[in-house]
Amino acid sequence: IPRPAAALSRAEVAMSAPRALVARLEHGRANAIDGALLAVLGGRLDRAEAEARPLVLTGSGRFFSAGLDLVGLPESREEMGEFVDAFEALLLRLFAFPLPVVAAVNGHAVAGGAILAAAADVRIGAEGDYRVGVSEVSLGVVFPAAAFEIVRAAVPPQRRPEVLLRGRLTGPAEAVENGFLHELAPPESLLGAASERAEELGDRPREAFAHTKRELRSDALRAAAARRPETRELFLDSWFSEAAKKRRAAVLSARGKSAPPSPSRP
Repeated sequence: IPRPAAALSRAEVAMSAPRALVARLEHGRANAIDGALLAVLGGRLDRAEAEARPLVLTGSGRFFSAGLDLVGLPESREEMGEFVDAFEALLLRLFAFPLPVVAAVNGHAVAGGAILAAAADVRIGAEGDYRVGVSEVSLGVVFPAAAFEIVRAAVPPQRRPEVLLRGRLTGPAEAVENGFLHELAPPESLLGAASERAEELGDRPREAFAHTKRELRSDALRAAAARRPETRELFLDSWFSEAAKKRRAAVLSARGKSAPPSPSRP
């Protein structure tokens, strides 16, 4: 298990808006989400809140985040349930964060990675050749409530069947149409654009900004809270189903990785 300190860069990017805190995902090759990454990202939110600084969330290399770590996640239902609880708590905290959050999507943002980006107030993507979208239905996995409500809030109503049911990954231009991104920027100016937007929002009176954001997202937050217990169990049922295991194994095989052996006890 990688040490949490390895998940994010210690160096902050030099920006024209120095008050913004940049959280750069640097966690393995694809910034896959596991408990270590959640812990470090939570620490960055703690710091941003304590210092009253807007947050810019970005990735590294070719990936913003490839989603959940299909190899390294817990193999028992109990431990996986604890991870899902932590993942949903982080998503909801990010979604309701009282300070501005801007996602600078530098590369592939898939499944949980796309949901992580969608929780931000503003999503700016790099121009280029990469994929964005949610593939849970294709993998035979039920969305946890927080993940579903965040995507529902981001995606325009007329695009939701295509995005959620078909689960097709798209390029960045179509990701703008689908609501995952708001706009695109050249890769070399992505962080500058995201930082500028974060600072612009950060200049708003803090209490008014936080209240308005909370009201805008109140329906989604209430729905997620009401549905979390039920969808938690549905997610776990689907995650540990034989059909979903086979689909994950096929994905890992295509990536050239091995699936972990099935535990003797679920």
